[in-house]
Amino acid sequence: MTNQKPKSIFRDGPIAASVWERAGRHGNYFEYTVSRSFKGKEGFSYSGSYRERDAEALKHCVDQAVAWIREQQGDDSPQAEKVDDGGVVAVQPE
Repeated sequence: MTNQKPKSIFRDGPIAASVWERAGRHGNYFEYTVSRSFKGKEGFSYSGSYRERDAEALKHCVDQAVAWIREQQGDDSPQAEKVDDGGVVAVQPE
């Protein structure tokens, strides 16, 4: 895996959605990951587990990430395919 940096990060409190550009068989596409930061005994860490109280922040960050991806691809782009893959939404050109 490369040390690629996210194209954009959307935060709401301890919740963050990071948007990544990936290379696929049919060209580049965007996807996002979501994490929750917390401070432990050894400093800050990140988790993919969420609490009920994180629901609004999760929704806010995911909405921002999806809007950013759609803006990059163009809302009315006929080449864009929206794929829901277990919590990851990618927009892939055909």
